[in-house]
Amino acid sequence: MTKNKIKYVCVECKHSTPQWLGKCPSCNSWNTFHEELKKKLNTTKSNTKKPTPLGKITSVEEKRYSTGLIEFDRVLGGGFVKDSLTLIGGDPGIGKSTLLLQTCGNLARLNSKDKILYVTGEESESQIFLRSKRLNINEKNILVLNETSLDEITLSIKELKPAFLILDSIQTTISNEVNGSAGSLTQIKETTFEIMNLSKGLGVTSIIIGHVTKDGSLAGPKILEHMVDTVISFEQDKCEGYRVLRSIKNRFGSNSEVGIFQMSSTGLKEINMIKRTTTNNKFGSAWTTVLEGNRSLIIEIQSLVNENKTSYGKRICQGVDQTRVNILIAIIEKYLGISLSNFDIFINITEGISTKSSSIDLCIIASILSSYFLKPVDEKLLIIGEVGLTGSIAITPNIEKRLSHIKGQGFTELISNIRNKKAFSSSEIKYCKVENLKDLIEFQFPKKLAV
Repeated sequence: MTKNKIKYVCVECKHSTPQWLGKCPSCNSWNTFHEELKKKLNTTKSNTKKPTPLGKITSVEEKRYSTGLIEFDRVLGGGFVKDSLTLIGGDPGIGKSTLLLQTCGNLARLNSKDKILYVTGEESESQIFLRSKRLNINEKNILVLNETSLDEITLSIKELKPAFLILDSIQTTISNEVNGSAGSLTQIKETTFEIMNLSKGLGVTSIIIGHVTKDGSLAGPKILEHMVDTVISFEQDKCEGYRVLRSIKNRFGSNSEVGIFQMSSTGLKEINMIKRTTTNNKFGSAWTTVLEGNRSLIIEIQSLVNENKTSYGKRICQGVDQTRVNILIAIIEKYLGISLSNFDIFINITEGISTKSSSIDLCIIASILSSYFLKPVDEKLLIIGEVGLTGSIAITPNIEKRLSHIKGQGFTELISNIRNKKAFSSSEIKYCKVENLKDLIEFQFPKKLAV
């Protein structure tokens, strides 16, 4: 016989108690306890499933379904895996519903014999129809259900037996098995768990939409991300309007890939490569490239160095870690003898791109020195390299992959430190080797500093 008990669990440290507490005794957090339903099983019967030896487990070839979008497939690792559960999250209005409705249209055309169930709890069926009309989607095997009850959704799935399920969104779905309002931790966990069981048990490939909470968590606390197979974050930059798909977790592929889109009147359009805009050799600007999975992105780093005659210099960074920039400024002061304590330094990566890659260190230093010396960096020059605390420049790995997407972008020279110059096979770009900051000064800023 099964007995149900109520327990309260802290979402911060997972400490549990039989009654609600205002303050967690384990992590001292306030108002973090949420109600959970604990099932106590009768263990007197020995009907448990026996484990299988690892050597006797047979492998099953995973079947993938293409989304019809190259950028989306890249992030997923080749498409949706059959019976998998994917969570896609992002800020309101970023285009999650548009992306998945476009995906539904492509899946319907590529798998015309399979049914696709689109469950919407936030929009009416007429609203979905208007969006599909704008996106030119009218496939008959796409079925739309306006429902928030998990029981009704489950019945529809068992009756229709769709190959694909899109749930928009997990925050609006309610289970009658647990207490709590829609969007609460208990409801989100229970509904996700039931959808996961349906996906695995009935062979349904499921995609659920989750919103980002105030603290930036995807569809609630991290515990939900552990329940699904794949977690995709849909982000938007503030400048060029690019929408970026980023894999946070992927049990079936790499979690370092990104897909780039741009919203248009007819839906999301794929961006294979971000074309750079010339800066007309203005000082404070330098170009580099970073690897995002198997893709190389060209980015422009801009710096403004301005003397502050009233107080200690400010440091403001956008798109790059400010702590890392402070370290690079200290390296400049130590090994080049340039005092920047009385200068305001502002760093920005254009087009709203953010990166934590250390390979942009040398480019950041070059842009700072360009603004400080009032000497432009040639816009045809590409600068790649990680700078160590000793002022040395580390060897740049995967140089051929980094340069794979820069053809036709106008670059003619490369400043970096690679292991073997003979391995550098590019006939379009001249390679200039630098091993420390003094080499950079001699090459790019001669006669500006006595080193």
